Amino acid sequence: MLVQGCGTEELPASADAPDAFDSAAADSGTGDSAAAATDGLADTLVTSDSVGGGKDGAADSARKPDAKGAGALDAAACKRACTGKVCGSDGCGAVCGFCETGQSCQSDGKACTTVCVPVCAGKQCGPNGCGGQCGGCLAAFHCADDQLCHPDDCQPKCGTKQCGDNGCGMACGSCGVGDVCGPGGLCAAGPCKGVPKEGECKGAILVQCQGDGTIAQKVQIDCAAKPGKKCGWNAVALPGTFACIDKGPCEPVCKDASGTEFECGDDGCSGTCGTCTAGWACTQGECIPKAGALCGSLPPTGLCQIDKWVFCNQGKVAVLDCADAGMACKFDGKKFGCQ
Repeated sequence: MLVQGCGTEELPASADAPDAFDSAAADSGTGDSAAAATDGLADTLVTSDSVGGGKDGAADSARKPDAKGAGALDAAACKRACTGKVCGSDGCGAVCGFCETGQSCQSDGKACTTVCVPVCAGKQCGPNGCGGQCGGCLAAFHCADDQLCHPDDCQPKCGTKQCGDNGCGMACGSCGVGDVCGPGGLCAAGPCKGVPKEGECKGAILVQCQGDGTIAQKVQIDCAAKPGKKCGWNAVALPGTFACIDKGPCEPVCKDASGTEFECGDDGCSGTCGTCTAGWACTQGECIPKAGALCGSLPPTGLCQIDKWVFCNQGKVAVLDCADAGMACKFDGKKFGCQ
């Protein structure tokens, strides 16, 4: 074996003296392995890429760590714990699921719960909407309806007011359905007066009330102006409301929201809910007898239209205004008449 040094002189290897690498191998008892390592090292020393700052050797060594070496992650060794969980950690560095915006994951991961945000702006006491309190009042003060602290000896000042604040955090009264509390604490008809809470259809026009109190607005929407829409009862919504719904196959409508059947009028599908006796009028699905018309379906007992007595006289409808005689139209147990 020749060992090349810095000079030009070559020293012959002695047959009696073993090579340094061979001695180490003999001492360790791993001659073959050491020899292989020696040959490998020698090859490395003379490899052009290695000597010349070899890029492949070092890079390959960095890119190809021993799969059995320290730090190698055996994915099969970690078993995810997600049984019965919808969110939270799976125990392996990932998650079992995510919650929607505004929700948080319970500590056990079994459910997502809505994050409750306390509302206490402008409040001194009373509930915060999340099961807690916005604060408490000092002695000799109490928490009123406006969630402000008022003196216990506060004297209400309502005077002629029907509604609104009484000066002690309480109300002077309340207004009726459809009314609002106006200036001076007096109740007045609101913009939605007479509009049912579920809305209503007036032909193709949807009538709704949007908002509450003084900010309520009566809104009218022409459903016919919306392609493929009509005004009708939306049973899908909970609670049910009138809305602009899909036309779909035309379904005749011959009853009102309360279920009362119509005697006459348009059924919404180019047909009718019924016809009235000649000369009678059809008003909101009801046949109304008119004086001089044939009696038709007018019952033998007659009937009352407010204070007007309607009866059949010689085959024709007769109408008598009881109020003109200072009487009222009533039923006496056998028939209607002025009494």
